[in-house]
Amino acid sequence: MGYPTSYEYVVGNETRQNFQCAVVHWQALPGNTTRTWNDGNTCV
Repeated sequence: MGYPTSYEYVVGNETRQNFQCAVVHWQALPGNTTRTWNDGNTCV
């Protein structure tokens, strides 16, 4: 995914951070759990 290119920022109920080749998303869920995903590697 490369190096981070932004600070963490909030969109709706999730937090995001941009990297050179992807955006990582995470979201707090009930029960002290989190959901994490990314948009995939765009530098292929």
